[in-house]
Amino acid sequence: MKRLTCAGVLLAASLLTMSSPSACADERDDFFEGKIRPVLVGTCFRCHGGTKTAGELRIDSRERLLKGGESGAAIVPGKPEESLLIKAIQRQADVSAMPPDKDKALRADQIADFIAWIKSGAVWPAKTAKFEIAQHWAFEPVRDVSPPVVQDKAWVKSSVDAFIRAKQQAAGVRPTAMADKLTLIRRATFDLTGLPPTPEEIQAFEKDISPQAFETVVDRLLKSPAYGERWGRHWLDVVRYADTAGETADYPVPLAWRYRNYVIDAFNNDKPYDEFLREQIAGDVIALLSGTALAAGPGDANDQRDQSPAASAVPLTKVETGGLTPPRSPRH
Repeated sequence: MKRLTCAGVLLAASLLTMSSPSACADERDDFFEGKIRPVLVGTCFRCHGGTKTAGELRIDSRERLLKGGESGAAIVPGKPEESLLIKAIQRQADVSAMPPDKDKALRADQIADFIAWIKSGAVWPAKTAKFEIAQHWAFEPVRDVSPPVVQDKAWVKSSVDAFIRAKQQAAGVRPTAMADKLTLIRRATFDLTGLPPTPEEIQAFEKDISPQAFETVVDRLLKSPAYGERWGRHWLDVVRYADTAGETADYPVPLAWRYRNYVIDAFNNDKPYDEFLREQIAGDVIALLSGTALAAGPGDANDQRDQSPAASAVPLTKVETGGLTPPRSPRH
């Protein structure tokens, strides 16, 4: 009887926990992050976020939706039928349709999600109260930008220099003197190949008085096999590549060099990073490759025995390794 009583108490406590306000808040946060936020960012942010505010309406925070634009408040928490946002995405006749293009109209299930969201109070998680990530320059659409006008026009050799110098001027920073040719070629060669320049390479650069002299050096270094060997090494380190299996049974892996060469060739051939990353994740599921990062991660000889679909599930550590590895090269 005592055990049953204790079990009943525990069950009641667990039910209370499941229905607690914090649990409900978490569910509402998850609903916003999974159903609402992706649509706002992917469909609405281009015209109503960042520097663009069509109709004086911004949608990058709950406060701005409540404030609304030229037509008034965009949302009325708890009252989706009175919310202009709902009328707009439903494309009702008395309001401007959102999005304007009919072929980009929201699906019925997406509209239902917004109705449910507003009906439940239009909860906007405090930790994502503003779209800091979406406003990052990397997510802005590509557009033509004129280089800023700077004072030291003689210092500016390209449009990129103009942007750099403008930032320096704003911060009150003066550029250092131009590096001599020996310093330039040493910096470039060590950076791109990890090796010092040869005496012959230094002499050739110092004798080249053309405006493209340094550009010629950089192009030569990027075409050098040493470039892929240097920068590919960073990727190999991150994905834990080794010529042996590691752990306690540190036996040699005879064909491991195939993956190493594949990575080096990818850098030397300037393979697009998205394509390279797909190959790291999917491996020979999508193409016959010399090897993949998934084959270079932790494992043992028994990994090769089961070729069933169930055995092809990727270990979490390997997915995390690929997912957390950023581009490591100036060209990737």
